Amino acid sequence: MMGVVAIVVSLGVAAWTTARLARASGRLRILDHPNARSLHAAPTPRTGGLGVWTGLLAGGLLLAWQGMLPSPWGWVLVALLLQAPVAFLDDLRELSPPPKLLSQFAAAAVVVAGLLPAPGGPWGWLLAAGWLFWLIWMTNLYNFMDGLDGLAGSQGVSGFAFLGLLFWQGGDPASALFCGVVAAASGGFLFHNLPPARIFLGDVGSTTLGLLAGVLGLLGVVTGHLPLPLAWLPFLPFLVDATWTLAARGIRGESVWRAHKEHLYQRLAESSVGRLRTLRLYQFGMVASGTVAWIAGTFPPPMQWIVAGFWVILYLAVFITVNQKVNALQE
Repeated sequence: MMGVVAIVVSLGVAAWTTARLARASGRLRILDHPNARSLHAAPTPRTGGLGVWTGLLAGGLLLAWQGMLPSPWGWVLVALLLQAPVAFLDDLRELSPPPKLLSQFAAAAVVVAGLLPAPGGPWGWLLAAGWLFWLIWMTNLYNFMDGLDGLAGSQGVSGFAFLGLLFWQGGDPASALFCGVVAAASGGFLFHNLPPARIFLGDVGSTTLGLLAGVLGLLGVVTGHLPLPLAWLPFLPFLVDATWTLAARGIRGESVWRAHKEHLYQRLAESSVGRLRTLRLYQFGMVASGTVAWIAGTFPPPMQWIVAGFWVILYLAVFITVNQKVNALQE
């Protein structure tokens, strides 16, 4: 019962705080001004991530008070606190990539060293490096995909809700409830970010959700509570769009860190599809991917790999087809 209360409190606190931040004045009114790479037309507050943070803290503290939050999660809080101040500073004034990457590396290193079991064997260092890369990439891709009203908030609600269901299936109710708190905090923000958005998530919010997605998925796999082929499926729409786009830019010799408008969601939003239908398409992909993962979680391991592989191939086929059609329209 207290777990449900924590989720409801997280939703309410995040929604209330985000509403106040959307109307804030003075030093708390940090605006995102439109530029050539933006999809918005008017200056909009970008402090919504602080609302997500308040929801996370309120719900998380309730779980901790009731002994429903595993003690190692203190390391996650340390990691988030290492990363969040730099991200918030980036919201205040744009920072160059090095300080942001340094804070993200420090946060990921804290998680790998403090929360995850030490990988053994002669190749253990390579596995640890892979974990670091995964956490840093999830942190950044969530930030890259936060450029359309309602998109990052929707992925937060859907992704963490389905991840929680997978944890519940895997016999880890504590992590499942924490996922519910994260989904609720994302939902509280989403109330005010649906088109037309009154407030944006900002780097402090997007990097927090990205790191949590990476940590929860990785922790679930390492501890055996989440099947490897399913742990990342709830976030497939973000993973595919960000990875495909950044890989294409890298192959062309273009900077992967420089801001751009080449993600499929950005080009769809500016095409005849429009912004609202683009959001709906991505929301459908989020819910569909999460549902596939949830249903496949009831199957034996070999079948989980088959279902996940089939869904990824199908999703990629649709993504590539739509991408090619948008390219043809823009030529």
